[in-house]
Amino acid sequence: MKKICIFPKDAAQLIGISEREAQRLFQSMKLAYNKKKNQYITVKEFCKYTGISEDLINLS
Repeated sequence: MKKICIFPKDAAQLIGISEREAQRLFQSMKLAYNKKKNQYITVKEFCKYTGISEDLINLS
């Protein structure tokens, strides 16, 4: 089954940044998408925000 949500740790490994930088990126995404602190970022939202194709992200 494919993951629907992405977490800062996953993003850090995918795009080669530190976990702290990924956490800051996720804070920015949550502001942009009007999400609350306890809501998740989906892979689709992550891809749209960063401009990375969903096909390139293979989370399992």
